[in-house]
Amino acid sequence: MSIRTVFAALALALLAAAPAQAAERRVDLSSFDKLRVEGPFHVTLTTALSPRGLLAGDAKALRQVEALVMGSTLVVRRSGSGDAPVTLTLAAPPLSGVTVIGGAQVTVQALKGDALVLSVTGTGELRIGRADGDQLAATLLGPARLSIDGGRVGKARLSAIGPATIAADALEAGDLVATLDGPGEIAARARYTAAVANGGLGRVTVAGTPKCRVTGGGPVRCGGK
Repeated sequence: MSIRTVFAALALALLAAAPAQAAERRVDLSSFDKLRVEGPFHVTLTTALSPRGLLAGDAKALRQVEALVMGSTLVVRRSGSGDAPVTLTLAAPPLSGVTVIGGAQVTVQALKGDALVLSVTGTGELRIGRADGDQLAATLLGPARLSIDGGRVGKARLSAIGPATIAADALEAGDLVATLDGPGEIAARARYTAAVANGGLGRVTVAGTPKCRVTGGGPVRCGGK
């Protein structure tokens, strides 16, 4: 093997081992009140008067990312097949809905509105700092995770299918409907009434002192009972 061949092989090896080039890309956004994230993104949204966004990650991966407002929904997804990690930092007024599909990790500072809708499918994780509104509906499917760290709603509907986890006992709901089907877990809080259906092996726990109605054979602890 010649010296030239050796150096060429070493150069190729070093190039392959070199870390991906980090880059940033600003995202021009119009107004939106819902967020939909498709794929393995890290998304953080803080409350602000006007919307703005910043993408960060591998330069090649950023070129494959689409962040478009469609109607009143900001949709974040990849146009290619890459899986390099990408972070999206957003600022916007409080949202009324969030949908997470795939392995995304999404943190939203605040939700506010008459009807709040949350959906997490797959291995995604959604964390809400505070939710305030008349009604809140959350649906999880698969090994998804949802936590709501505060707020108040008139009525909450929480549904977990499969090994999903909902931690919403810091959210005060006037009336609660909780449905669990599978080995997952739901923790919630209600003030007036709680209708709980647990047909799985997981546990449902309802804090507060609501009037409880329980169906299904799965373990339930409601209102301290």
